[in-house]
Amino acid sequence: VRVGIAVLGAVGVLSASRGGVVVMLFGVLVFSLVHWRREKRRRFPRILLGAAAVLCAGLALALLGGSSGIWSELFDDNLEKLSMAEWVWPMVEEHAWVGVGRGAFESVSPAYQPTAGHVRFTHAEIFPLHWAAEWGVLVTVAALGAFAWTLRPSRLRAIDGPALGMLVGVVVLLIQNFADLGLEIPGVMVAVAVAVGAIRRDDQRRGEKAAFPFWPVVAAAALFLLPTLLFGRQDLTSDVKALSAQARKTLRVKNVDGFRESLSAAIRRHPA
Repeated sequence: VRVGIAVLGAVGVLSASRGGVVVMLFGVLVFSLVHWRREKRRRFPRILLGAAAVLCAGLALALLGGSSGIWSELFDDNLEKLSMAEWVWPMVEEHAWVGVGRGAFESVSPAYQPTAGHVRFTHAEIFPLHWAAEWGVLVTVAALGAFAWTLRPSRLRAIDGPALGMLVGVVVLLIQNFADLGLEIPGVMVAVAVAVGAIRRDDQRRGEKAAFPFWPVVAAAALFLLPTLLFGRQDLTSDVKALSAQARKTLRVKNVDGFRESLSAAIRRHPA
C-alpha cells in the first residue's frame, strides 16, 4: 500500500499542478491528524514517520522521472488564472437562473474576458463559479448542498479505515478545485464518484441511513441524456475541428458557399 501511495504521490508531482502538490501535502497532514485523534493520540510518532517516509519515496520517484519543463511549471509564479473570477462573475450575473448551458463556457467567455485575440478559456478554474456560469445559481447551490450533505464532518466520527482516507481525499480535491479544473476531467470525476460510493457503502455496512436514495440520480442522468439522444451532440470542439478541415478543403475546391452554410449553422448552434 505504501509503495502504491508513493507512486501516486510521484504522479501527482509530475502532473506539474502547483495546487495539486500543495493540497496533496495538506491532505496527508489532515489524514495523519485525524488518524492520530481516532487512535486517542497513540502511535503519533509512528504515523508521522510513516507519512514522511512515503512522501520522501514519492519525491524521489518524481525527481527520477521529472523533466526541466515540469519543474519550471511547478515553480512558475504566474497567478493569472486566479483573476478569472473578476471577469467571469459578470457572466454569472447575466445568466444567473439557468446559466449559459453545460459545456458552453468556452464559447461564451470570450465576450467577457478582458484579453482580445484567439485565446479561449475552457473553464473558470474555480469550480463553484464554473458551475454557476454553466448551470445557473440554483443548480449550483443544490449541487454544493448535496456535496456538503454527503461529506458532512459528522461522518468523520463514523468512518474508519480506507473510507476515512477516501473522505479526506475527496474533501482535499474539492479544496484544490477552487483554483483548478480537475472536476471537469472525466477520469477524476469517475474516481470521485467511486470514492463517494464506497463511503456510502461503508455507512450502509455500519447500519447508517444512506445520504440520499440512488434512483433520483439515475432519473436525473436519464433526463439530461434524453435531449442528447434526440437532438445529437454538437459540441464546440467538434464544430471547430470540422470547420477547420472544411476550410482547408474549401481553399482547394473553392466551394465558398458550402463553407458559409456550415459556418452559419455552427454559429447558430453556439450563438455567443
